[in-house]
Amino acid sequence: MKFAHLHTHTIFSIKDATAKSKDYVRLIHEYNSKSEHEIIALAASEHGNLFSMCKHYEACVTPLPNDPDKKTIKPLIANEIYHVDDLSKVSEYSYKERYHMPLIAKDDVGLKNLVKITTHSGINK
Repeated sequence: MKFAHLHTHTIFSIKDATAKSKDYVRLIHEYNSKSEHEIIALAASEHGNLFSMCKHYEACVTPLPNDPDKKTIKPLIANEIYHVDDLSKVSEYSYKERYHMPLIAKDDVGLKNLVKITTHSGINK
């Protein structure tokens, strides 16, 4: 069975994770070599930002140095946004009142939209 991890955090999600994308990729390659299941894609869905996007992409598409098959993992660019019911009152919502919603870019159009959404949320916190 092949599957994808759609909700992971890296060091760019402050207080939530201590791993780097390359650490996840290394562990995925180890897992894939020993398991009947195969992880084929990995999303870095940081909390409210896209800071890991470039390092995550690079880590996923760069084969490990000792891998003769030069296998890679599909990078999924994502962001775990915080949704509120009334944007005009966003500052009144506590952290727990903001719904968490991972958004994953499907293609270039989705990536552009994800960047727009992330920028908008950063400006209007």
